[in-house]
Amino acid sequence: DKFMLGTALGYAYLLLLVSLWAGSRWLADARGGPAAGTSTPPWRWLLVAFVAAAGMVLFHSVVGLSAIPVSVGACVLLALLAARDPRLGPASRPLLLAAASLAGLIATWPYFQSILSGWDAGHTGVRHQYLHLDWRMPWTLVTACGLTAVAAWPGLRRALAERSVAATWLACWILGMTLFALLVNLPESNEFKFVWQVFAPLAVCGGVGLPALLAAWRRRLGRVAAAVLVAVAFVLPAALLQFAFLVDPSGA
Repeated sequence: DKFMLGTALGYAYLLLLVSLWAGSRWLADARGGPAAGTSTPPWRWLLVAFVAAAGMVLFHSVVGLSAIPVSVGACVLLALLAARDPRLGPASRPLLLAAASLAGLIATWPYFQSILSGWDAGHTGVRHQYLHLDWRMPWTLVTACGLTAVAAWPGLRRALAERSVAATWLACWILGMTLFALLVNLPESNEFKFVWQVFAPLAVCGGVGLPALLAAWRRRLGRVAAAVLVAVAFVLPAALLQFAFLVDPSGA
């Protein structure tokens, strides 16, 4: 619903997609990927990653202060893998991407400091356990992202086997964001915003595999049962959301 309402969170989510796009393009250049051979300066993608990181912090700190650490961690993990496997390109490229993301955070340092002071229990009188694991987040991740993960797996498996640099980074990113969502607990249940951040890169990878998944449903279940399953997976959630907007008294 955040996209339908046009909130700052929705714009931060848009910048998250831009940062994933920029990181993938920058890393794809390492092995002559889609952007190689064009007139576009390859360093431009680092600039896009820097601006997207800064924007995420400024528009919605929950997005920025979760996506940036995860992105940096994915870059470091990719650099370690690249040091062992030259097919993943030079280890310096993911480290430069990590530096661009951190530079975006540093550029917003005054705002970042104000956020930290606002979270200080000594000022607010509210004490909170930030590292916590309970059953609700795993359940939410499975129900919200499970189908997309199933669609993403064949493409990710192939990309990892072929040592696709961008896909390997996205796989590291998904792993890091999933662990972050499972372990980090925020006041007022704000950690559930992390679910979309797991979903987004899964959807990027799963879009390619979705037609094959739907075709497999039709072969195994028959056209009618497959159509019912598609309606439950794609039509019913949208209908429930629309119904909720129509009957919500606060939205009148």
